[in-house]
Amino acid sequence: MEINHRFAREIKIIFRHNFFPIVFRAVAFFVRNHYTLKPLKLIINFFSLFVLKKYFSIKFTRKLFNSKTIMLNVTCAIILFQTKILVTQRSESMKLPLKWEFPGGKLEMGESEEACIIREIKEEINLNILPLKKLSNCIHDYGSFQINLIPFVAKHISGEIHLTEHKAYQLLDKKELLSLDWAEADLPIVEEFLKLEL
Repeated sequence: MEINHRFAREIKIIFRHNFFPIVFRAVAFFVRNHYTLKPLKLIINFFSLFVLKKYFSIKFTRKLFNSKTIMLNVTCAIILFQTKILVTQRSESMKLPLKWEFPGGKLEMGESEEACIIREIKEEINLNILPLKKLSNCIHDYGSFQINLIPFVAKHISGEIHLTEHKAYQLLDKKELLSLDWAEADLPIVEEFLKLEL
């Protein structure tokens, strides 16, 4: 009876603290006291399932899933309107809602990066642009997805701004860019652009 009471206390501690050394203490207790193998087998099986469920299927599988996260190749354009720069705000229904970004879109299979940014800006903002300079790619992990952001400095050629997906836009001076709440992947591109002499 004393053994059963001590075992009950061990189980209570295990559930209260969820701590592996306590589990090993419970198993060691059975071994030391030469308790019957059937309860010991049941306890070991229980904790094996517990460990697999909590620490394998949740943590390890999450890491495994993240390691296979799809990388999105996305172009974006820093569009110059003479001395002003076009920036756009993501809508509430988009990923990263209300964050500011340089407009652009996903690279399609077989499409060149320059062709992609020209197409995307025409579709999303109704502008015709001329890419002038490619900046450094920025790879960023958002947790649920990764993005390879491919930036271009571009010149506005023709067309009036008409937003089809974004919530708002601004035409800003270069010095005003850092005042916005940027999408994380765009921020290194902003910082690189600010170092350019235009």
